[in-house]
Amino acid sequence: MKSKQIAKNAIIKLTEKPTEELINSAISDICKVFIEDFHHLRKARNIKFDSALVPLFKEMDQKWNTVRALLFQHYNIHLIVSNGFRTLLKRMNLRAYEFYMKSLK
Repeated sequence: MKSKQIAKNAIIKLTEKPTEELINSAISDICKVFIEDFHHLRKARNIKFDSALVPLFKEMDQKWNTVRALLFQHYNIHLIVSNGFRTLLKRMNLRAYEFYMKSLK
């Protein structure tokens, strides 16, 4: 899914009075979309656990930060953290996260 669509879906969810529960739900939806997109792209590109994952990690990180910027433009506050895909990846797969972080050094 495109970054603009991910941000738009979160904005639509929060159009009424955004409560803490709605914000948490919107952030959870963003995380779910990123996990689905990651798995879909990995499968579509036939990427195994090797250095071919690094560009995908970077792409997803960049996409996350784009969504973050779009949400900031709309709400003027940061609803999601910078480089949050890394945190998401760490929770999904610690080994992949450590592999990615080593590649950034």
